[in-house]
Amino acid sequence: MGSGFIRKKVHSLTLGERLKKIRSDRRVSIGEIAKSTKIQARYLEYLEDGHYNKLPADVYVRGFLRHYAQFFDLAPETFIRLYERERGIQQNITQGKGAESIYQRQWFSRLVITPKILVACGITILIVGGVIYFYREFNAFTASPLLVIMEPQDGMTIEQSEIVVRGRTDQDAQVFLNDQAVLVGVDGVFSQQVDLHSGVNIITIKSISRFQKKETTRSVTIQANFFVQEAAAPTVPQTFVQNGSAEDGITVEISVIPDPTWLSVEVDGQVVYSGTLLPNIQQAFHGTETVMVTSGKGSQTHVKVNGEDRGVLSDDPGIVRDVIFVAQEKK
Repeated sequence: MGSGFIRKKVHSLTLGERLKKIRSDRRVSIGEIAKSTKIQARYLEYLEDGHYNKLPADVYVRGFLRHYAQFFDLAPETFIRLYERERGIQQNITQGKGAESIYQRQWFSRLVITPKILVACGITILIVGGVIYFYREFNAFTASPLLVIMEPQDGMTIEQSEIVVRGRTDQDAQVFLNDQAVLVGVDGVFSQQVDLHSGVNIITIKSISRFQKKETTRSVTIQANFFVQEAAAPTVPQTFVQNGSAEDGITVEISVIPDPTWLSVEVDGQVVYSGTLLPNIQQAFHGTETVMVTSGKGSQTHVKVNGEDRGVLSDDPGIVRDVIFVAQEKK
């Protein structure tokens, strides 16, 4: 008569299996990790495959695991403990390997490989490979997009008024930085300069998958400590006198070439646009009395006023503030 207890085998992942699962879930290749962490790709493969005897000294392996964990924003202690335990087990097994190898040679000597066995193995490999392939493709299609922020580091303090945000996402994903669209390269890498104000700045980065419209969001907090100079004398407005009545207002068309450029536009005293304008995209703003433009790159900002090409906003390649276009009745 049984004791009434049910025994259930519990399987825990090895270190290599954990590393593979983390990398697979986040869809990052070994090459990308090697490039970012400066660890040779073959050492990363040895770790994932459990070939500890092919790795260098333990002190180097612990460093590899720390860099690997930091790449995915994980705690390295769990990985290091697993490695030390599995390494010890492998060493104990190696000591008693002599007698076991004799048994294996005797077993293999009795094994006969027939054509039926080869065909069965081939069919099994194809079926398993197909299932794995479709499973991975399904996960890639339905999962939220990858979003890794390479720089800046969350919580850092700087003494400047601008910073570059750089990261990586899926190749077909759309990225928005503080709700403004950002260009994504063919390799999934994006980079965008952000203007800061003195004090605490929160930068929100969002990646949206193109087909499923699922999104991944990250936030970075930056403390900007820089000296704000006293305001300079007000910019002298650029006045456009149109051929008609003042009621017709004024229309300013803005485009940027060749780089994305941050713009702020006020129409009749109200801010109607504040964000990054992408190259070769034209935005038109119509006001009854005034249109005021501030650009992060004056020499790359092209302006048309009521259809008339006025060239660039300024010869200054840097920030140009408060350029005002005014509609006046013809005298």
